[in-house]
Amino acid sequence: MLTTKFIFLVVIIWSTCEASREVTLTCGGDDVIERGPAGPAGKKGPHGDPGVQGIKGAKGEPGENDGWMEAVESSMEKIDALERNEREQFKPKSCRDIMNNGEVFSGVYSLNISGRLVKVYCDMDTDGGGWMVFQRRIDGNLDFYKTWEFYRRGFGDISKEFWFGLENLHTMTSSGNYELRVDIQDFDFNSAFAKYSSFSVGSEDTNYPLLVSGYSGNAGNALAGHNNKPFSSWDQEHDVHRTLNCAEQFHGAWWYGACHSANLNGQYLRGGVDDCDGIRWSGFGRGSCYSLKMVEMKMRPT
Repeated sequence: MLTTKFIFLVVIIWSTCEASREVTLTCGGDDVIERGPAGPAGKKGPHGDPGVQGIKGAKGEPGENDGWMEAVESSMEKIDALERNEREQFKPKSCRDIMNNGEVFSGVYSLNISGRLVKVYCDMDTDGGGWMVFQRRIDGNLDFYKTWEFYRRGFGDISKEFWFGLENLHTMTSSGNYELRVDIQDFDFNSAFAKYSSFSVGSEDTNYPLLVSGYSGNAGNALAGHNNKPFSSWDQEHDVHRTLNCAEQFHGAWWYGACHSANLNGQYLRGGVDDCDGIRWSGFGRGSCYSLKMVEMKMRPT
């Protein structure tokens, strides 16, 4: 019985001393136990699972300068647009504008055609200058027997042989009054010209009809029979001939009636042969269908 009480007392003392976590424990006035040094740290355990995301907070109040940068950027864009429009307004719209700005040499320049910058050839030498050339034939290196779409858009090299395009001609002549000049030359280097005080080309809806009047010059009025006639190509026939496709028959594209007294987009026939498939201007040359060496069609505002 005494032994049992002793053991019970020792257990109580040990439990009390362990709970106090003193380095040297004094229990009942006697040092009964001393705690040893701490052991090495244990191995780090694995990461726990991520916690659940919290609820998104409410949007804060707008700051004092909220939207300021957007307003500045919008204003800058408007200023840029106004400056671009102003620059476009001052770009030349004709070769005469370019000449009036001090340019005196014939060559390639840029015109503002309905807001588009388009390269053109300006003749600054002929008849006071300021002419925009829209058709040229000089050596036959470019085939002019093309489809409607080519004649609508234009083709060739404006420094050499080319056609400027029916849509461009309509756009320009519908925005003001223009005159037309046609310069021609045969293979003996004889030259002549025809000039028309009024010139315009209608819209595609009406097949780009030619409107000319007020003839003067020494080449003959070969366009008289083509006035108010729609344009035709071999793939879009708008002539008035009852049986022939004039463009196909005469290897060209033009304002044909039934069929032509001028065929300036016809075949280039070297040597000045008398053939109505060629570049014809009735009344000039050594025969009714003499094929020319050179032709230029040009226009300027009046």
